[in-house]
Amino acid sequence: MFGNLSLSKKIISGFAVILVLFFILALAGRVGLGRVVDKVESINRLQKLERHIVKVLQHEKSFLLTPEPAAEKALKKEFGLLQDLAGRILDEKESTAVKNTVSDILEQSDRYMAAFTEFVDRVERQESAQSAMEKASAAIHEDCLKAKRLQLE
Repeated sequence: MFGNLSLSKKIISGFAVILVLFFILALAGRVGLGRVVDKVESINRLQKLERHIVKVLQHEKSFLLTPEPAAEKALKKEFGLLQDLAGRILDEKESTAVKNTVSDILEQSDRYMAAFTEFVDRVERQESAQSAMEKASAAIHEDCLKAKRLQLE
């Protein structure tokens, strides 16, 4: 088959075969690199999600130490960012396993927020009850002092 070809045509066809093989190799490399870039972007999104989770937990600890509205507000803001990012991850072209895990994170985060809201309500009720107790205690003390004054008259 190659015996009828001149030397120049044999060399050119050899270079053509090498060029086609090089093109196939370059295409495979490009596809592989694209996959690596997609995985790195996916990992970056998941890393951001993890940072939001850590910040939510930091705000929770801050609220536990000093139950102030600012700590509660910061937690709820960070929680909103966490849910927004998780929703965007679900909309991206992620693997089914990643989407299932992020769905689980969203489900657990909803449970967490419900529990945190309940905890905040309990703290507010406790503070309200504590305030009522302090007022009643002050009134009792005042009445006791009044009774002593009346006794001295």
